[in-house]
Amino acid sequence: IFAVLTSVLTKDDWWNLLLKAIYSLCDLSRFQEAELLVDSSLEYCSFYEDKPKRKELEYFGLSAAILDKNFRKAYNYIRIMVMENVNKPQLWNIFNQVTMHSQEVRHHRFCLRLMLKNPDNHALCVLNGHNAFVSGQYVQAFRTHPQEPLYNLCIGLTFIHMASQKYVLKRHALIVQGFSFLNRYLSLRGPCQETFYNLGRALHQLGLHHLAIHYYQKALELPPLVVEGIEIDQIDLRRD
Repeated sequence: IFAVLTSVLTKDDWWNLLLKAIYSLCDLSRFQEAELLVDSSLEYCSFYEDKPKRKELEYFGLSAAILDKNFRKAYNYIRIMVMENVNKPQLWNIFNQVTMHSQEVRHHRFCLRLMLKNPDNHALCVLNGHNAFVSGQYVQAFRTHPQEPLYNLCIGLTFIHMASQKYVLKRHALIVQGFSFLNRYLSLRGPCQETFYNLGRALHQLGLHHLAIHYYQKALELPPLVVEGIEIDQIDLRRD
């Protein structure tokens, strides 16, 4: 029967039928079945050997795995994608989301190895800083882009976290350094819901609740930033 069908339907017909099936399964929230369909399709030589189609199937597989909360499988997809497109920030955003939800640490070595090959990649600098939770990698990114608010925020929060530890020397100096970077972050990013919330959260972590409340209230008074492609209710910090 399959041989008869393949002689009746062209490769493009099969491809369009496959896309409709994947879309339909996702519309019905049958994400696991969509994953299996993508896996089976990638074993079909006509699709696998066609690079554009193979890449599109891999993106479908990644999306279905994330929607199914199968982050281990999603990691296998996104890992290859970032290796092939190391300078695409959108892929690094997805990589970060996947590794955050997977609760695994196998990506630490991967990021370190990839950074040895791409030492000037800022996304890798920040991710390795997150993984090791030391300011060294953040500083490397900061030195080349000192006006980037995110790098100032990451360095500032690292000092705050260090100051929050039970046994630490020069706690006061760490706090001062932390807030010097957080104030730079505020001036670069500008007064908005995000910056006031982050300042309040840092003060809250240090136990300075009366000061934290001041910044939380300022955050509540402001509307969320408008970000292209993202619904406002998804980034409205007043929900927290």
